[in-house]
Formats: sequence, C-alpha cells, structure tokens
Amino acid sequence: MSPVVDRHIDPDADFAQHTVLLGAKDVAISQTDILQDAFLPGFPFEIVAVEHFATDQVNTITYMVKIGTTDALAGETGVTDLTRGDATLHATRANVLGSATDVINLHATSDGSGTFTGLKVRVTFKRQLDVILA
Repeated sequence: MSPVVDRHIDPDADFAQHTVLLGAKDVAISQTDILQDAFLPGFPFEIVAVEHFATDQVNTITYMVKIGTTDALAGETGVTDLTRGDATLHATRANVLGSATDVINLHATSDGSGTFTGLKVRVTFKRQLDVILA
C-alpha cells in the first residue's frame, strides 16, 4: 500500500460534498418569507443542489433557500405533495457562496389559501476551495 503524498482531492467528488436536511413546521395560510430552519456549515461553502419533498400541501406554497439574507435559488420554488422535486440554483455564482460565518436558511411562503406540513429540503454543498487556497 502506498502512502498518501498530498491532500488534493477532486472537490466535485461525492465524498467531498455535504448534505443537510432542513425542515419546515406546519405553515398556515397567508405567510410570507417565514424562517423555518437554519444550518451553519462553519466553513466557506458553495451550494451545489437543492431538493424538496412535502407530505401534505394545499394550494400554492413555496420555499426559498437563502445564505444569510441572499436568495440562493433562482426564485421561490413550488412544492407538490408526495413528489420529490429539484430547485433551480441562482444563476449568479456569488448567490450560492457562503463564508464560514454564513447560515443556510429555509424560508416558506403560503398564499391566501395555501398550507403545508412535512416539508423537507435537502441542501447539498461543498467546501469553497478557491477561498481556502487563496
């Protein structure tokens, strides 16, 4: 067996990515941009994917993943109950980057008749190596 001679890994390798599952409590009608859950990675990071699943949804409800107060998604993302879905990341790379002190936040919005329970949002992120190596 040969020894490890450096610490260089492919930052896109599966084992170099991290996942956090954020959840939303029951959201009543007519709620706007309500913070539901948060996670602090503790290192410079880049969000690479966001998926969602809800157990019960009525009418129009959406969510947004933010880094601090910055929208990390292209827009509010709608949910269909009992269906796994993918969110679209913001086209501006700066919007999906966070520092060691930035928090990943899950916000929810419901319309005048929309409600949901059991929303789970999986956020996949990786270390921001260009910051570490700079």
